[in-house]
Amino acid sequence: MVVKYKKCQRWQKDDKVMKMKKQFNLIELLVVIAIIGILGSLLLPALGQARDKSRQSVCANNQKQISVAFYTSSDDEDGHIYVSSSSALPTRSTYGYYLINNDYASAPIFRCPKTEGELSDNAWNSYGARYLHTAPYLMKISDYTSDDWLLGDSYQASSADAMFRMTNGTSTGYAWPHLMHSGKANFLFFDGHVEGLSSAYLKSQFNYSSVFSESGESF
Repeated sequence: MVVKYKKCQRWQKDDKVMKMKKQFNLIELLVVIAIIGILGSLLLPALGQARDKSRQSVCANNQKQISVAFYTSSDDEDGHIYVSSSSALPTRSTYGYYLINNDYASAPIFRCPKTEGELSDNAWNSYGARYLHTAPYLMKISDYTSDDWLLGDSYQASSADAMFRMTNGTSTGYAWPHLMHSGKANFLFFDGHVEGLSSAYLKSQFNYSSVFSESGESF
């Protein structure tokens, strides 16, 4: 009887240990889940910022490649570049259409990676290039300096507006700067460098009366 009693005590003790182990494992699992949740909440914004930064870099690289295409085409156009649609261009096409169809550049570089959709056949929805308002919409590169912008992230304010041509000042019916990258818009300058410009800079230095946020709000 004594032996049986001792065995019973041992079984009860073993059962308690097993329950304690199971309880400890459950708590441990909950702690791990909580830690993962906290780390996830901390890391997700950082990952989002890293992705946006990567897209901004790709966008800037796109614009630099377009700059090379512009300058390459200028060698065949007596130092001039086409910047907008006009009778001077084949089928009144856009600058993007002209550069792509004359093998100066490939289609993927004409849109910011944050912009949804594909490039249209005539490149209407490409980066906004500087618009002169006067025919034949040619720019002589030597007339501009490193302080002059050439094209940038643009926003189509309405279905009637052209996304591929952008004008500073108060003109309507054309594209406006689009703050696609953490409150800034990438702009390509005539010397080939790209800068991320804020709304305050665009309004004070380039005389824009309005810009658009990433979500499409004008201010």
